[in-house]
Amino acid sequence: MSDVIGNRLTDNALAADDAADLVARARREIEDAYGWKPSDPDAVFTGYYYDPRKIGSRIVRVADAAGKTAVLKLQLRPLRFDEGFIIRQVAPQIRTPRVRLPRILRDEPWSEARGYGFLLFEDLTALPDLWHARRPDGADLARHRDFLAAFARGALPIAAWFPPPSDGAREQALAAFAHFRAIADASPHRRLSAGETSRLRDAWIARLPPNAAPPHFTHGHLSGLDVKVDAASDAYVLFANLTWSYRPPFYEVVFPWWADAMGIRDPRVTADDLRRRADAWADIGAAAFGRDPRADPAFRFALLTRAALTVLLDLGASDWPPEEADARGALWQAWKDFFRQETGSGLGR
Repeated sequence: MSDVIGNRLTDNALAADDAADLVARARREIEDAYGWKPSDPDAVFTGYYYDPRKIGSRIVRVADAAGKTAVLKLQLRPLRFDEGFIIRQVAPQIRTPRVRLPRILRDEPWSEARGYGFLLFEDLTALPDLWHARRPDGADLARHRDFLAAFARGALPIAAWFPPPSDGAREQALAAFAHFRAIADASPHRRLSAGETSRLRDAWIARLPPNAAPPHFTHGHLSGLDVKVDAASDAYVLFANLTWSYRPPFYEVVFPWWADAMGIRDPRVTADDLRRRADAWADIGAAAFGRDPRADPAFRFALLTRAALTVLLDLGASDWPPEEADARGALWQAWKDFFRQETGSGLGR
């Protein structure tokens, strides 16, 4: 049995807290040791585990005494592979100048004694995201098509520094579901009953293709909010590099489809809306990879997996801001309807 599948960021979800004291100490220690201090009062990004009171990372813009700016990422929880290490493994393998990773200025891995790790990298906050907003419009999708073609042809394949998991596909899938179920069960926001969760799992695993293609090593968060556009050098810069791991076929379009759909805030949203967006992303994948994802049963199962985990956890056990409760409730229902229609399951409304 292989116990190395890459970073699973949610491994720390159950034990995480708001990290307020740790963040303050880390900022102070880094400023004292290296002279970098926050230049903006607000964080560029905060990574949390389905609840804003469970913090995994914090990204802030910093400056030194000479006024040079950079971006500081505080990694507040232990990981199998730190981001600086991953970037140094992946970046030399990319064969096109049109896709690159951020340049590291300094980094130190997470340590138990310190309680955090950090990554200081070039300041690219002025560059636009690949998508102009949470939901991509037609121009964003056209840019994403160009980006994904460059990524597919000039970045993939990437040789991993560890072998693929040796467990069978069914064993891997059920273990992953059990992991996410434990997080959902511990959440005060859990919306599915134990019986509903078991029915969800059973209907989902029954659709696992018997001879699915093996996973491949790729980036796991290729939404347009995790990629910057460097127009001056005609390049795309990839962030969220902790997520390089073994993924199912066409995950490069499965994840952005999910991220796109999760941005919907229309109380009239339906499962057909999710399905139409899946088709649009499949078209982008077909153009990038030269074959239609819809012809691969593993693609359909990957879509279903994202739907199941959204019903269980991303919307089924996450914090909903009061001002978005109605819209998120409608979106959760659309995901449940999508899952039920794709599986014929008895998951209720």
